[in-house]
Amino acid sequence: MTAKLVACLALASALSVGCDRDSQPTLTFPFNVPPPATSVPVELPVPVVTERWNLAETYAGHSGPPDCITPFDGKASTPIESVIRMLRSGESIEVWTAGAQDYYVGTIAGDGFLASESYEEPRETWLCGERGRFHYRVEAYLSGHFSGDGRALTGEAVAQMRLESGDTITRRWAWNAQQIE
Repeated sequence: MTAKLVACLALASALSVGCDRDSQPTLTFPFNVPPPATSVPVELPVPVVTERWNLAETYAGHSGPPDCITPFDGKASTPIESVIRMLRSGESIEVWTAGAQDYYVGTIAGDGFLASESYEEPRETWLCGERGRFHYRVEAYLSGHFSGDGRALTGEAVAQMRLESGDTITRRWAWNAQQIE
């Protein structure tokens, strides 16, 4: 046996010899621990730096039951310009559209990205001709690619309105954006 092991065994033996429950010292803490107070969340001012992007969004068409949507002539509309905000961190992406109207969360893989949003509660109602109005929920996603330097993107935004009638209306927009310095 090593000297260290012998010393440990001797100490253990010495501590246990002649000790009974009544002769053991009472354990005390060096200070009293106060009971926990009601917790109050502390909000630290942590600024989140988002990227600003100039977006040109062009309506590219829709599909669905003819009585629920007006016919699409197949011609892309004039681009609508706005500023969006984006937060990219590793393989994560968050996108806020103008006025924070829409908020998308997703992933980045290489130069590609996919982000989505959904509304669980039915939104307003959608008119489908003589069949009447139907509540609907929205599922939307963005997909596309960043340029090699990561400062430009091309993509598509898709919104699907799922009507309580079982019908689905799909709308598409082409996205082109440049990061603002």
